[in-house]
Amino acid sequence: MCLFSHYINRVLECLWGIADHNRLPTRPNAYIPRPEGFIVVEPRPLEIQGDYSLYLVKKKNLTTLQATGLLKSMLGARKVTVSGLKDKEAIAYQYMYVLDPQRTPRKLHAIGRYLEAWLVKTNISEPWKGSHYYNIFRILIRLNKQDIEPSVSQINAIRYFPNYFGPQRFGTCKPDSHISGFLMLRREHDYAYRIEYPERTGRGRIPDKIVKFMVQAYQSYLWNRALSSLVKTYSIEYIIENKDDIGDRVIRLYCPQSKIRVPAGVLPSGNISLRESLWSQILGKILDQEQAWDLLEEMKKYGVSGGIRPILSRPCRSTIKYNNENNVIAIFSLPRGSYATVYLRELFDLDWVKQCKEVRLGPWRLAAIE
Repeated sequence: MCLFSHYINRVLECLWGIADHNRLPTRPNAYIPRPEGFIVVEPRPLEIQGDYSLYLVKKKNLTTLQATGLLKSMLGARKVTVSGLKDKEAIAYQYMYVLDPQRTPRKLHAIGRYLEAWLVKTNISEPWKGSHYYNIFRILIRLNKQDIEPSVSQINAIRYFPNYFGPQRFGTCKPDSHISGFLMLRREHDYAYRIEYPERTGRGRIPDKIVKFMVQAYQSYLWNRALSSLVKTYSIEYIIENKDDIGDRVIRLYCPQSKIRVPAGVLPSGNISLRESLWSQILGKILDQEQAWDLLEEMKKYGVSGGIRPILSRPCRSTIKYNNENNVIAIFSLPRGSYATVYLRELFDLDWVKQCKEVRLGPWRLAAIE
């Protein structure tokens, strides 16, 4: 089963568009126990006067969409808004903005569900997307004893890493969200429905919010493919040294007490405008290979826009500790939009599917992972 699990992990990296693992040095095998070993904390936001109530929410084994829906129901609110999404298979502390709640208790606990919430303040404004500038992570990494010392040295040495969309963006145990998004953009709705709900019979309709996530997953897949091609062709050092020529723009990464400038590129979308940069050239080739140009226009119908995304990211305030079992605890901050799983992939050969009862790719169920 160990060899099969290794094979599945390699397959998944390719499906996520991350095909450059041969570029990386030899990585020790590692495992992150989920959700207890993966903690993410969103810093307290800037508070501007407005009509919302602010709650700090602790969620576990819930998507952000599930957590906002549950909080909305518990408070009888008209609307619940967040600044960003947090991993489902994690213990996440994030701020949620509640509009017109029927009640505002100081503390909430969902019985039988993994959600707690504390009232922070009333009468503040709704956040804009990405209004938190970074996230703080505390990750427990289980390694073989002989790999601990070299791994710590490698963690301390890493500076920049490719800013891929992480595996949770596509579904770790069901990594086919981008496939369904591709089908929706091709207007093959029934086929996408059968992939999403294989246990159901007859025809049905996927909820609009889920469809948008699937289309965004396909957009993320295109980004990852282009970034993988860029990294395989040029080194990280070359990209940093030539940042003015690599990307469509040079932007600042927001990290605590850090001023970091990196190249950024356009995201594939219906309003894309390719430039003369190296990034635009590579992205254009990927769109040609995927025959995706016509699909980009369809993205507008689902409210999926483009914009600029950093090509590289880097950790800030990184510290390493040991626990009593000689496992590594990594504590670090990452700019918003960067994935801790992608950063850790630079260091370890992570077992993505160890906790999955089965791995599903499209309509195929590959195996149970015990």
